[in-house]
Amino acid sequence: MLNALSSRLSGLILFLFFFQVNAYSQFWEAGGFIGTSNYTGDLARKIVPSESNFSAGLLGRYNISEYFSWRFGINYAKVSGGDYNFKEYQNRNLSFFSHIWELDNRIEFNFVRFGTGVLAKRHSAFFFAGINAFYFNPKAKYNGSIVQLQPLGTEGQNLPGHKKYSRVNVAIPVGLGYKYSLSDNWVLAFEISVRKTFTDYLDDVSTTYPNFEQLQSRSGSDAVALSDRSGELNHSARQATEGNYRGDPAIKDWYFITGFSLTYRFTPIRCMFSKN
Repeated sequence: MLNALSSRLSGLILFLFFFQVNAYSQFWEAGGFIGTSNYTGDLARKIVPSESNFSAGLLGRYNISEYFSWRFGINYAKVSGGDYNFKEYQNRNLSFFSHIWELDNRIEFNFVRFGTGVLAKRHSAFFFAGINAFYFNPKAKYNGSIVQLQPLGTEGQNLPGHKKYSRVNVAIPVGLGYKYSLSDNWVLAFEISVRKTFTDYLDDVSTTYPNFEQLQSRSGSDAVALSDRSGELNHSARQATEGNYRGDPAIKDWYFITGFSLTYRFTPIRCMFSKN
């Protein structure tokens, strides 16, 4: 009798274990993302297709329901721009590029029931929004070298009464996409998204030209040369003077990420007692 009871108890424990796996494993997904990235700001008032760069990421997704999901992960994106793309700004002659590392955090809403349930669809358009943290570090090519711009204080940030901008900021990601279940386990999606930032220094350009003599004394000749690059065009003297507009502080910088993701859905494991 004890053996029979022990056998039934063991069976019950195994049943509860597989029931728990069945109940929770279907909610999780993991995978990767690959696509392109771009930006708009003082060095690109509109998206420039030729400045599209590589982006990629790793992601996880928790499916709260067939309509809502929480997505999280880490993304990499490169952005770049320059006055050489716009005839009206070529005399300013500024340019930059930056690598962005982003902690992604968003909520997705499926327009129809999506998943593996009986009433769910295998494909759906979706909308998402969230709040992300990101790190950026604007750089420029100068005399055959790559120079970090933020430490130089090209707009006088190193001068008394000023302070450097932070290279860590917050962005609001908003976008649309379309996802399709390739099988019970694999989900392919395409998305287009925009990130609204709260910095105007993604490209190291925002306000006015500083006092060049003070900048020379405080940060050196490279800081002066990269603050006003107008003289490089014709090997002439600088054209800007202190107080001239270098950028527009009213326009914050944005960056864009578009691409495909592929995730593995941890679907329910069939109960060992099932006949199917």
